[in-house]
Amino acid sequence: MTMRKLFDTKAGATFYQELPNTTICMKKESMELIFKMEPGLYAIIHLIRAGEGELLLLAEWGNYFDMLTNPNVQIPQIKRTCPTLYKVLVGKDEDGVGSIRSKRGHKGLGLIYKVDQYLPLYSYLTDDLLDRFELMVNKNIKIYNELLSHPPFPAWKEKLSEVWN
Repeated sequence: MTMRKLFDTKAGATFYQELPNTTICMKKESMELIFKMEPGLYAIIHLIRAGEGELLLLAEWGNYFDMLTNPNVQIPQIKRTCPTLYKVLVGKDEDGVGSIRSKRGHKGLGLIYKVDQYLPLYSYLTDDLLDRFELMVNKNIKIYNELLSHPPFPAWKEKLSEVWN
């Protein structure tokens, strides 16, 4: 299953008056939650099944975090320059967002969403899930901006193009 990365210039779905900045695109095994940041710029968060009683909100960053090859050296520098990313990478994010490497090969930042029963994905579109979606969009934008403004290493800024489709 291929997934679009965090940012795209195409929405891939229609926006409606009820939710002018949010829309969804159903896929075979997932659902894309799409947020319009501005015309021609969209943030994509995927909703997939993570296990029994769990869904995963996933922002696909591709191979971006594979640059973390020497944590003993890199993590202290990330802590100084990108505090939000640091908390996510070390499991200290107050919202529960963490670094994800799925069995299917997807990599990025994710948030587990607990559910009571097995239903079609669109059945979980509640205000609570949309609040978590908004949290994921905001957290990923904050991390992207930290990396863009204060990259821990020069290559980390150069490689930000990898989070775009």
